[in-house]
Parts: sequence; structure tokens; C-alpha cells
Amino acid sequence: MKFPLTQTPYGVVLGEVIEGDLFLHFCYKKQKFSKKDYMTMLDLWSVLLSGIKDTGITEVFSLIAKGDKKVNKFQPMFGLAPYKETEQAVVYRMEL
Repeated sequence: MKFPLTQTPYGVVLGEVIEGDLFLHFCYKKQKFSKKDYMTMLDLWSVLLSGIKDTGITEVFSLIAKGDKKVNKFQPMFGLAPYKETEQAVVYRMEL
């Protein structure tokens, strides 16, 4: 079950625990992001990750469909690295 972690001007970040791991989902409102938007999002992301780390969680994950090239491109920009792949998706991981 997904639960809200934070609301941003760009959308909501949801968390979901799958097999003991925290997966993050960003439900964004905008379709295009400027460099200023990206920099603001990085600041918000940093604050969110700091709060997650303060709870004792040491890593976070995301699961992105392989066909979603735009979202896959943004994962490394936010510090997540490819961790595992299936035929349909890529699991990204970030150590906190």
C-alpha cells in the first residue's frame, strides 16, 4: 500500500514498502521541467532523503518501466543507480 511522504509544488512523493524495502514513487503534475524546477526538486529531494535516513532507513528504491525513457533518464539525476532488471522494468537503488 502506498502512503504519502511529502507534497511538493510538483506533485506528491509516495512511499511503498515491498519485501522490507522502501520504494519511492513521484506522482508529478507537470510534464515539462525547467532547470529551475529541477534544482528546486533536488533541494526537496535532499530534505526528503534526510528525513528518511533519520528514521534508520539506509537505502531506497524505485521501479520504473523500461519503456518510460523520460523517467528512467531522471533516476541517475536524483542519485539512483540501476540495481536489477526484468524484461519490463528497471529497479533503481540509492544508498542513504
